[in-house]
Amino acid sequence: MPLAIDEFPALFVAAACAEGETVLTGAEELRVKESDRIQVMADGLAALGVGARPTPDGIRIQGGRIGGGRIASHGDHRIAMSFAIAALRAGGAIAIDDCANVDTSFPGSRPGRAGRSRHHGGGLTLDRIVTIDGPSGSGKGTIARLLADRLGWHCLDSGALYRLVGVAADRAGVSFDDTAPWPPSRATCRRCSTATGSCWTART
Repeated sequence: MPLAIDEFPALFVAAACAEGETVLTGAEELRVKESDRIQVMADGLAALGVGARPTPDGIRIQGGRIGGGRIASHGDHRIAMSFAIAALRAGGAIAIDDCANVDTSFPGSRPGRAGRSRHHGGGLTLDRIVTIDGPSGSGKGTIARLLADRLGWHCLDSGALYRLVGVAADRAGVSFDDTAPWPPSRATCRRCSTATGSCWTART
């Protein structure tokens, strides 16, 4: 348990997305970290409409729908980052207060990056992004913009993203004539020692 103690806030979010009830015991150390992570996560999940009941040494979480709401991170970087993950599955926007300490785990991070968060009083408001991929000229950009406008979300132009990747590759000196597959077939997977071309885990 001690080796995974810092990962539990993110696992609580995963439990909220799972089916059925998840029960954690023997994790009382979570109560004496940067915050009382058992209580803070239970309060945060409850604020998002998730059934979460703290116990002296753990928590019981009923999986289901995650809604929107406002979260107090209590200055705990792992709490803030875990609810940022929750925002990717939430049915509404999640506002996370007091996020300055996120730099502890994610140096250089800044509220407002990636077009999906807004800074307010040291916190983040995380929204959703619409992007659609497909053949050139298929209308994916138009549909994505219309859908984003209808839902009130942000729109990421996948075509612009690919062009930016191309520019970055060109500036990095990548040859566009290089058609060799990646990873090279002679490489081996560090997990199972088989050729990466035939190893599924090497491609995930």
